[in-house]
Amino acid sequence: MTHPAPVDLLIRNAWIVTMDATRRIYRNGAIAIVGNRIHSVGQDSEISGSVSARETLDGNGFVITPGFVNCHVHITGEPLTRGIVPDNT
Repeated sequence: MTHPAPVDLLIRNAWIVTMDATRRIYRNGAIAIVGNRIHSVGQDSEISGSVSARETLDGNGFVITPGFVNCHVHITGEPLTRGIVPDNT
């Protein structure tokens, strides 16, 4: 009998988009996290049964994507670049 692995955070019941070779998408997925590292990703039924989480979040209605950062900025609207960058950029 194997004991569940201790993890800090378990996010369950979410859509999880992976960046693996086959670009898998888990519609009812789970992701387990230890510290600042991903421990495991997969179907909720598999992951949630293999870990013991200190904290669990319901990801219903959310999509988890790897490394998605919103970098949308208007550089001419920033005080540091005003007068340096032309307004029509």
